[in-house]
Amino acid sequence: MKSELLEPQNKRYHDTKAKPLHPLVVGDSIRATIRPQSSSLWTQGSVVRTESDRSYIVKADGREYKRNRCHIRKTREMTTPKLVVTDSSLDSPVGHPQSQMQPCRLPHSRSS
Repeated sequence: MKSELLEPQNKRYHDTKAKPLHPLVVGDSIRATIRPQSSSLWTQGSVVRTESDRSYIVKADGREYKRNRCHIRKTREMTTPKLVVTDSSLDSPVGHPQSQMQPCRLPHSRSS
């Protein structure tokens, strides 16, 4: 009975500090707490898909995690994809081989 009387009061106290969080879109750059219970670090990642209005699948550190919206912050950071180069011709130095290079010759200065 007492709890029924406190519910409206608890809601009122909660609503004074609560704010709505804007929905995220797939591909948004985010920071998320990967282990909210043990670490307060925010890891950079991106939104992979939406599970519900408050639950998202995010990719961070090369893995996918399911996180509640309260553990995700949208950022303006650009996530840079890691490129893997498989073309072996890019491994060689650019320009002429060392054997074909000619030494630079400076003109002789004439002293008067």
